Amino acid sequence: QVVAGFYLGQYLHERALIEQTLEEFAGFVAAGQLTVEVGAALPLAEAAEAHRRLESRQSSAKIVLVPAP
Repeated sequence: QVVAGFYLGQYLHERALIEQTLEEFAGFVAAGQLTVEVGAALPLAEAAEAHRRLESRQSSAKIVLVPAP
């Protein structure tokens, strides 16, 4: 099975539902039942590059922005 993506924006006013959903996903990840495909990890300073990659469809996976330590 695949979770290709989902949007919680329409449920932002339902905090309990969002918390339950995220806890369930975290459990799947911890159990190895769900993996997250990360296409790249870029420093936060390169956020513009991350947006460029997404907009030009150079990445089909998630791009993680990593804050400076």
